[in-house]
Amino acid sequence: MMLRHVFLAVLVAFSAGITYAIVKFGVEHFPPVFFGAVRYILVGVCLAAWWRVPRGRRRPVLAIAISMTAQYIFMFSALSKSSDASSMALVHQLYVPFATIIAAIVYREAVGARRWIGMTVSFGGVIVIGFEPSVFVNLDAFFLAVAAAFAGGMAVVQGRRTAGISVLSLQFWVCVYGVVPMSLLSLATEEGQLVSILDPDWAAILAMVAAALFGAVLAQAGRYYLVQRYPVSMVAPIMLLTPVFAVLSGVILLGDVLTWRLLVGGVFVIAGLGVMVLAPTLKGEPKT
Repeated sequence: MMLRHVFLAVLVAFSAGITYAIVKFGVEHFPPVFFGAVRYILVGVCLAAWWRVPRGRRRPVLAIAISMTAQYIFMFSALSKSSDASSMALVHQLYVPFATIIAAIVYREAVGARRWIGMTVSFGGVIVIGFEPSVFVNLDAFFLAVAAAFAGGMAVVQGRRTAGISVLSLQFWVCVYGVVPMSLLSLATEEGQLVSILDPDWAAILAMVAAALFGAVLAQAGRYYLVQRYPVSMVAPIMLLTPVFAVLSGVILLGDVLTWRLLVGGVFVIAGLGVMVLAPTLKGEPKT
């Protein structure tokens, strides 16, 4: 990989990782689902030039939009209820083993022993994190993050049906399809939307803009740019920096406390993901 592309890959991982802390900061001022709806509007405006989708491809885009919207609703709600962003970011990484399990069920993909081991290690790490006292107090946030990971895994599997569609077009139409149901859900279940707009916290507004630019535009577009040019097996290991950056940004920007359970659980989660990511490149392991 060329040096400038290595820097880009690290920047993509950093953008995806820091988004957790940015969103956590934003949802402390804005209602979480409302935050997601406005974020969709901002992303849609940024990507409006990529509105074209190949004829007959709207149905798979709609399917992935449902999963991604559910993921954001669950994740933003989890961050709003949790006392920290670091643990939620680590739990959310379960989307990788969830995607593997779903693909094995739906597409009959052979998983292989190493990937099963990786999944077991990652789930074990999440169990360790779940017994962290601060997480135990906010179990609703923990289970919302698990639900977000499952929805994210569904989106990854459904993404196989969107081959040939620009990732920027995909992001635009996810926003178009998702903004109305997300707005209606916010109106039905949340309060204070108007107050949060009329009495703005400019730091929270900046967080909302940053979440749109970093999380949806830079991270997604940069990842797509890289996998178009290099094997996934070369790009994916660098993406393992995402939860590392997520934890570091939580500690630096939000003052998250790194307890031994969070550290041990985080190491297990990242190690399990590493086994899963590297498994297809290991000699004798079936590719999935």
